[in-house]
Amino acid sequence: MTLQDQLIKYMADHNNNNIEIARKTGVAPDQVSNIVKGKETPMVNVKRLSDKLDPAFEQYVEYKICECGEKFIPTYQHRNYCSDECSDYFRKHGRSKPEPEKRSKPKQSIAEFMGGKSYGERQREYLLGIQKGQRMGIR
Repeated sequence: MTLQDQLIKYMADHNNNNIEIARKTGVAPDQVSNIVKGKETPMVNVKRLSDKLDPAFEQYVEYKICECGEKFIPTYQHRNYCSDECSDYFRKHGRSKPEPEKRSKPKQSIAEFMGGKSYGERQREYLLGIQKGQRMGIR
């Protein structure tokens, strides 16, 4: 049974509509409607359903695990910490994730790439499809 089916069943059993469910839980009516339609909804809303309506909704809540080891529900998608204190601590003392690799230097410098020519000459050769050593003959 999905979250959608569970909510529809609860609404039928208790003779509630979307607006009444929204009032009881503190979730916006359009979010309740999205759940009924089967669309994605933030985990915070699902947690409110389980807290205010029925503990059976708890099985649909997806938790993240903070670097300190505590489970939490992110308030937005890219939140990786359970609290502001954890966020500040791991920013100051470093993360357990490895640092991204630094980019290496280019294989040739700009002067070598341009081959002693001006930008306009290089652009003309590029546009005309001329390669090194070729000359265009005029007909």
